[in-house]
This record gives sequence, C-alpha cells and structure tokens, in this order.
Amino acid sequence: MDMKRRKLLLLVMVQQILFTNLVLLYLLIRRRPRMVARRHRATLNTPVTYNMTQRINAQFCHLNMIIDAGDVQCLLNLRMNRNAFGRLCYLLMHIGGLTDSRYVRVQEKVAMFLSVLAHHKKNRVTSHDYMRSGQTVSAHFHEVMRALLKLYTLLLVKPTPVDETCDSEPWKWFEGCLGALDGTHIGVHVRARDKAKYRTRKGTIAVNVLGVCDRNMNFIYTLTGWEGSAADARVLRDALTRDDAFKVPRGCYYLCDNGYANVDGFLTPYRRVRYHRDAWGNRASAPQDHKELFNWRHSQARNIIERLFGLLKKRWAILRSPSFFPLHVQNQIILACILLHNFIRNQIPDDPLEEYDEQVGSPIHDTHNEYISSLESSNEWVNWRDQITRRSFRVIMDSVATSGSGTARCNKPDKTRRSWSGREEDELIQSLKDITTKGWKSENGFKAGYLTLLENAMHTTLPGTNIRGNPHINSKIHVWKKTYSSLVTLLSKSGVGWNDTDNTIDATDETWESIVKHDPTMRAMRHKQWTHFNDWAEIFGNDRATGEQSKTFETALQQVLNLGEEVPHGDFLGENRTYIPFDGVDDSISETHTPTSKTNAGASSKS
Repeated sequence: MDMKRRKLLLLVMVQQILFTNLVLLYLLIRRRPRMVARRHRATLNTPVTYNMTQRINAQFCHLNMIIDAGDVQCLLNLRMNRNAFGRLCYLLMHIGGLTDSRYVRVQEKVAMFLSVLAHHKKNRVTSHDYMRSGQTVSAHFHEVMRALLKLYTLLLVKPTPVDETCDSEPWKWFEGCLGALDGTHIGVHVRARDKAKYRTRKGTIAVNVLGVCDRNMNFIYTLTGWEGSAADARVLRDALTRDDAFKVPRGCYYLCDNGYANVDGFLTPYRRVRYHRDAWGNRASAPQDHKELFNWRHSQARNIIERLFGLLKKRWAILRSPSFFPLHVQNQIILACILLHNFIRNQIPDDPLEEYDEQVGSPIHDTHNEYISSLESSNEWVNWRDQITRRSFRVIMDSVATSGSGTARCNKPDKTRRSWSGREEDELIQSLKDITTKGWKSENGFKAGYLTLLENAMHTTLPGTNIRGNPHINSKIHVWKKTYSSLVTLLSKSGVGWNDTDNTIDATDETWESIVKHDPTMRAMRHKQWTHFNDWAEIFGNDRATGEQSKTFETALQQVLNLGEEVPHGDFLGENRTYIPFDGVDDSISETHTPTSKTNAGASSKS
C-alpha cells in the first residue's frame, strides 16, 4: 500500500515539474519578440556619432579619385584634363574671386559644378557622390557660376577677318568674313502659363539661343533667353539694338542661312538653289553654275556653327534636356557652358570630343571704328555678293547674265486684300475675346475651326458683309500679332513709355532717333494711335515672344552680382591672352587637408 502511494506521489510531482517547465517555456517564447523589438527600438533611438576627420578624408578621397586617377577619368567626369582643371581653378580664384570655405576647397566646388553640367546630375545625386548636403551643393554651384561669369571678357574671342593670305578651304573664298552665326533651341522648364511663348515649331519648350563663332569654333557673342517661338531674324535684330549690342565692323560680315536677310554684314546663300549637304548627293552631282558653287562653298564654311552647337551639347549634358532650375538660372547655365567651351578649346588644342578640326590661317586683325547697327537691305550688298560669286566661278562667267537677276514678276492684283472699317475691327476684337473666354484658345494658339466661328459671328453682327474666315480674318489676325510683337519690343527699350490717354508711344526725340537709326521700320509707329493695344495684350499676350528674359554675358553678370562691382577686363593679362603663368597641375589639388591645416587660397590671393 505504501509502495503504491509513493509511486502515485512521484508521478504527480513529475507531472507538476513538466507542467511548470512547459509554462515557463511558453512565457519565454512569448516574451522574446518583445525583447528583440525593445532592443531594436533602443538601437534606433541611440544617436549616431560621426567622425568628422574620417568623413573629410572620405570626401577628399572621392575628389582625388577623379583628379589623380589620370587625364582619362578627369576628362570623362569633368570634361577637361587635370592641367586645364588646375588652370580653371586658378582663374576662378584670382579673377573670379572664388575662395575656400571652412570645409570645402575651391577644387571640390569646381568639380561639383563641372560634374553637374557634364552629366546633368540632380542635387541629391551630387550630394551623395561628394558626401555633402543638398544645401551645400546648391550654394557652391551658384558661387562657382557667379565667379565663372566674371571671366566672360577674358574667355570670349575677338574675331579676325579673312584676308588675302588665307589658303584654308573654303574660307579663302570669303575675304573679310569674321565667322558664322545661327540660332539653336535649348530645352527649358517654364511655368504652365508661359509655355505657349516658349513652344517651338517642333512642339518642344525651349529658348532661342543666338550663337556667333569664329573659324576656330570659339564663341564670339551669345544672346540667350528669347522664347522658342521667336524667329532667328528677330533675335538678331534685338542683338544689334541692345545696350550691349552685337557689333559687326563695316567691311566685314558673318555667314548665315536664309533664316536671316541678306543685308550689310550678313551674307546668306542664294534662295531656291541647292544648299544643304543632303541636296548634293554623290560626287556626280557637282555644282552646275556660279550660284550653286557659291552655295556649296557657303554651306561648307557656315557648317562651322552647326558643328559648334553639336559639340557644345555633346560636351554638356545639361543642355540636352530641360533642367529644373528657375528660368533665369537656366539662361545663366547656358552662358556658363559657352564660356567653359571656349576655355577648353584654348587649353586643349586636340579636343577629344571633336570628330575633326579644320586648319585655318592666322589672319591679321584690323581695327574698325564703325559698326553695323541695323538690318537694312541694299542693292550694293546684293551686287557685291554676285561679284564674289562670279569671281570664284570664272569658267562660266561669260555664260551668265551681267545682272544676275531672275525673271521679272507680273504685278497681279491681290484678291486677299481688303480695307477694314473701324466697326469691323471692333467686332472682330469682341469676337476674339468671346471665343477666348469660351475656351477656344489653347497654349498652341486657337483651336481648329475658330475661323469659321469668327466668320459666323461677323455675319451675325454685320449682315451682308463679305468678310471670310480665310483669307480675310486669318490675315488680319496675323497682322495684329506681328504689330503687337513690334510694340512690345519697342516698349521694352530704355526711355520708351506708353501714353494711356492717347494710346500712343511716348519717347523723347533723341531716344526716338536712336531707335529709328537701329531699326528704320519703327519710324511710322511713334505718332500712330494703337487703340486696340490693350485688347491685343488680353488676346495674344500669353503666346507672343517678347524677349524679356533675354540675356548676354554682361546682363547676366549684372543680375547675378546685383552689385556695383567692377567687371574684370581681359586685357590685363597681356595681348597674347596667356591665362596661367605656371605649367602643369597645381600640387594642391592632390593633397588631403583637414580644416585646421589647409591653406586659405582666397586669403593669399587677396594679399
């Protein structure tokens, strides 16, 4: 009996022990995830401490990997070799006023700036690559660009005309030529309400950039900021009439395409004659007369500006796609890329990005005191073009008529013209306002079918009228748009105002004579009443190019500085324009400094 009781008690004790262990195991299993989560939270809440010395060393190691790895890596990342990079830093410090900050040296600032332009890197990508904050990257980007724009008088090239000693094809046929000019579109981001003005004929949102270059593919003059819808000839006219005008000496000229007028200082090819390379085909399609020969040589020479635009966009990726900077900063970036292009062309004669380079002579520079300030056609200029054309085609000179003129046109009456009364114009203005408020106007202009709608509205308000949508209303709207654009351009001139009482242009006689001297087409606009100007602004104001954001290097620098600082001139380094007195890469580029031991280059430059 005792044995059975003992066995029973032992069994009960074993069961209790097993039950207790199972309960403890269960509680431990439930508690473990909570302990792990508590430890994880504690780890996250623990402040992370950085070693500033290690971080600075890592930043300098990244910069040295780009610069000290060799010229190949430096060219791929910064678009220039180590020698040119050192010279650029020297210029920016001693002329542009760029200095070291507390933790960022000049070399790193310039490297970040060039990296953004060369590869169109966003702010976050650059801050990750260089281990800097986004605010630091943005501040130093604008600091370097401000210093670079101060060098424009030094980096822009002064052209030299072709003289009789030049033996370079095809420039030897264009004696007195300074170079070539053309316009190109560069994509930008603008506000939604301004997209209509910046939309090009190809449908892209861009600015129209006027570029002028010499025979060595160096920029001479640049005007950027005009809306993409503006014509090339209009941008050139503005460049000639600005305060910081584009100057063409008398007796010299630039080559340009048929988008411009054949006037003094600007030589264009013959119209309705083969010109572009794809029109010539194979070697069997040789020039057949003196005009085709002139166009062929003109195309070969003027192609220098097309190659230049292609090389510029190939070198700087930020010009190949719109950036997200404000519009005025995007225009400054375009000018900065142009200055860097001239600097690289000067420092690296064998440009690795250029497919081929023409060998040109070294003509003698002549000093001119009189410049071309307007676009006026003249028979003397047309006859001069014919003379140099026949001179270069002596073989068939006798078979060409002396006048070189085409067949005379018969003066036929224009059936599309009609005289508009004041009431008809008022009714058309009111109809345009009505369809604009009803949503018939988009950013690309009026929607299809608006002419029929306007014609019906005119017939309703004016019974028995013979006004038709096409050509009458269409032609009238075209004239109004052109007139409104001319008035806006005129009012943007210095010293020109608007008289709201008489709806006329308000300007002094001296100011008006200066304007008419540069643009004779403005002569008849002074005393005429423009009663519909405010209505035109309401209808066409958002989709007409005005050039209010147009900038040259001088205006861009004034906007960036916003100070009365004196702009450094390029002739203080001597006539030979030798940039840097040292040879080779600056040794300070490859050194690693801490904030306490680095040399303050800015302080040394000021002393």
